[in-house]
Amino acid sequence: MFRNNRKIIVFVKNKLMSLDTVIPILLEMKVSYGIHSEIVVLDGMAYNAIQDNVVLRDINNNIGSVLFLAKGSKVKILRYINALIPLSKIVIGCIKGDKIIHFGHLDVFPFKIFSLLFNKNIYRMQGTAYNFDYPVKLQFRKNNPIPVLAGKNLIICSDDIKNTHFRNTGKEKTIYKIGETRTRKSWVEYINSKSEYYFSKYHADVDISSGFIVFILGGINREFTYNLFLSTIEILKLSNNNIPILIKPHAYTNIDNLNKAIAGLNLFYITYLHPSLLASRARVFISNGFSNTFGDAHTYGVRTIEYVNFTNDDVEYAELSSEELKIRSKVSVEPKYVDYFINNDSDKLLKIMREVLDQKYIKSNFKGNINSDEELFISLLK
Repeated sequence: MFRNNRKIIVFVKNKLMSLDTVIPILLEMKVSYGIHSEIVVLDGMAYNAIQDNVVLRDINNNIGSVLFLAKGSKVKILRYINALIPLSKIVIGCIKGDKIIHFGHLDVFPFKIFSLLFNKNIYRMQGTAYNFDYPVKLQFRKNNPIPVLAGKNLIICSDDIKNTHFRNTGKEKTIYKIGETRTRKSWVEYINSKSEYYFSKYHADVDISSGFIVFILGGINREFTYNLFLSTIEILKLSNNNIPILIKPHAYTNIDNLNKAIAGLNLFYITYLHPSLLASRARVFISNGFSNTFGDAHTYGVRTIEYVNFTNDDVEYAELSSEELKIRSKVSVEPKYVDYFINNDSDKLLKIMREVLDQKYIKSNFKGNINSDEELFISLLK
């Protein structure tokens, strides 16, 4: 028998990627079954990033609430004391049957206590929404230690568990394969239904009738990354034919550097809209490294460009062996989601950009995929 008064508690990691992965499931649980969720955040940067991402913020307000455990006093012990009351409420909820989804926080103490007490109601979820298998990285990480996963249940977005962080750990687990969460029909329908609202509210001054370019940022605080970012800006200026460029910063992007770089430039705008929303109207995604948002672009049929500068810089790529660096300079870590991989060749990037922008703009008509994964929802409900 299903009860709709239960709650799903989600402990997210310090990056938005984990919340971005689970949010389509939480939205579907709320819309279809009336189940509320509580997002537990332990990191100030992640909390601020949620508030900046207007789409995620609005969805969170719709499906439940966000609990920021680290807020309050700067004294560590006082923060722990302040967190005791909300954590006690979570324990009481779990006793009543609430379920917990996590991305690693419950694998270690002190939160591991939840898995010891409520193991069958704990779900460890894959941290990426798409079927990423990172063949290049996996080739050089085969001997990395396998984590001890907290919880009886695993939620997998990839086709093959062997290509995930969970490889060889599922023998005693109940595994739910749900597919790529941000391709789900319910999620895509929500994004499409809200498209006009968000673009009108946050980019009313931008003419998006012929689409736009999306430039996905990472960190641009170091000289190496900032120079690569600046060179990309210059190429976008040269290749452009009155197509707007929406620049999406990461949570750790240096906004001062970004504002300085685009000051006085026409057609360059900072956006905090969700990548799924941007992909639904974009012409091309570009980033100075592989971005998980390429999954959104690929889903909506939008071209993707990975423009990098893999050199023999001993400082910038100190963690890579010479063999891995050689391979990474020739191919993306996730080739199936990258249409053009360009390493340190500005002329080639300019040529590709002009070719892409010369093509007729056709707005994506992607409607989403229907998933046959009722077992996970039944498990979360019962």
